[in-house]
Amino acid sequence: MGGLILSLLFIGCGAVIEAPNTPNVAAKPGLPDLVITMVTGLRDDPGAEADEGFLAATGLHGRRFLNAYAQSPSPFASLGSMLTGRYVGAIPMCGLMLSGDRVHRDDQQPWCATIPKDRETLASVLSIYGYRTGIFTASLNGAHRLSAGFQTASHDAAWSSTLANALDWWTADTDQPRLMVVVLSDGDGPVLQSPEMPRFPERKYQWLEPLDPRIGKLKLDEESIHSAYEKAATKAGNSIASVLGRLGDVRPRWTLLGSTNGMSLTERGGFYESPVPLLTNNLLVDRAVRVPLLISGPGVDDSVSDAVVELVDVFPTFAKLAGAVTPAGVPGLDLFGRPDGPAYAEFGDMLWLRVDDYSLTFRCTQHNATSIDPGITNVLTDPKSSLPNAFYSMYNVEKDPMQNVNIRASQPIRFEQLRTALIQMRTGVAAVPNDTITPERLWALRMAPSDGYW
Repeated sequence: MGGLILSLLFIGCGAVIEAPNTPNVAAKPGLPDLVITMVTGLRDDPGAEADEGFLAATGLHGRRFLNAYAQSPSPFASLGSMLTGRYVGAIPMCGLMLSGDRVHRDDQQPWCATIPKDRETLASVLSIYGYRTGIFTASLNGAHRLSAGFQTASHDAAWSSTLANALDWWTADTDQPRLMVVVLSDGDGPVLQSPEMPRFPERKYQWLEPLDPRIGKLKLDEESIHSAYEKAATKAGNSIASVLGRLGDVRPRWTLLGSTNGMSLTERGGFYESPVPLLTNNLLVDRAVRVPLLISGPGVDDSVSDAVVELVDVFPTFAKLAGAVTPAGVPGLDLFGRPDGPAYAEFGDMLWLRVDDYSLTFRCTQHNATSIDPGITNVLTDPKSSLPNAFYSMYNVEKDPMQNVNIRASQPIRFEQLRTALIQMRTGVAAVPNDTITPERLWALRMAPSDGYW
């Protein structure tokens, strides 16, 4: 993959990378340390135990958000969105970062599979205010493309190496306030490194299986799958606890704990009349973007919020804590003062919006499309696009979080309200910048090697 942004020197897998010529800015006294700890593939699951086990294992207490949403089911795109504080298309950014038998070489990634050089990140902004910044990831495909603005970056395969590097960096210099981001993934699929989560012998069968049950090579037992998921989540929480418990108290510290994305396990609902494949995060359904989120800090009592919030809210929240000015165009709001909703996400040829208790999914079925393709917007805004039922599905995700009952046809007034709101979002704060999609870039994007979406 291409060179790191802001002159970061990439010197190999597992290496700790330092940005040369980092300006030495004196921080104002009293600024807090800031920590973001994330895992991939852990959904916030009403009535289940995986997310609760994860949070409990970390030992962290604070304000829990029950309706927090990532901006993409892709861990790579979701993390890029959180670090820039912008919706994926507005960055603009793309990339599923396939691995295993579907891996693409670094030079096969499209031009948008990185954070643009001129896009501010939380790290680059806080460094202006005297913060020392570091990002540490484990088995996260394409992670070095997300290092923009960080003074130190370490991307390893093993969780143990990542956690050790993060602790070494944290304790090496305590004179400046610190921003540390730690992300634990498992590379090929968001299953939290659990060997008990079964897979299809050939991944492509996963997509054929809903069409003809004779093609499926596995029959998944719901109880065993959820049990394995819960064990994996608790393991991830214990790993994060091993870092959080050793950070010390040189200065006040704010810590954010969460997940970049969720996933489908054995559920089928959420996509009009098409059953969702098993064990996947490759479709934009509520459970693939609703994630656990908790923030802890000085004076924050244990509490629960059911307001709809987003991961783009992390940037302005932490900027405020650091006394920093949020860049213009960042749509998020302070998590402690955010009103209820809406939430927006995108992935491939799919756009999604939640307003109040309802969600609307738009899918125009453009094979191998990325959401930054202007063709997606053209179909969405075409009045005729509301006519084919298969383009949209609508659910009450408060009562029906697994999206088993499509109410698009039975509530036409609410459907039109949500569709209007989705168009306003897509053409407003979530719009792809006009000057980024040149004819040459669009051609390169559509001709890029791909397998499925993004």
